[in-house]
Amino acid sequence: MSISWVKGHIGVTSNEAVDKLVGETSSKGKGSLVITQEGIRAMSGRELEKHRSREGFGKDRYKWGNQALAAYTWCRTDKGPQCSWLHKIGKIPNPDCPKCGEEETGEYIVFECPGHR
Repeated sequence: MSISWVKGHIGVTSNEAVDKLVGETSSKGKGSLVITQEGIRAMSGRELEKHRSREGFGKDRYKWGNQALAAYTWCRTDKGPQCSWLHKIGKIPNPDCPKCGEEETGEYIVFECPGHR
């Protein structure tokens, strides 16, 4: 048996389902639960398919166009045309907003930058 660290996947339905299954199995004293890598993939795939088949999944859920969804995603993830991201990946020399001089992140653009109002 080996124990290793993995990044948390809070909010990932399939990961939470596996955690629940492992917890139930160990708390009932049924011994160790053995799930192969293929079993985890199959379970994850089924959970993802259930999630994607929900009514309203995707852009229709928000009734936004592709451009608005892209801008929203850029601001939420800080990965997009913001200066902080472009600086991080080596595309521009500094992360500062050209309009006000502060570090330009998605959160800063949405909530603080006077130049983006």
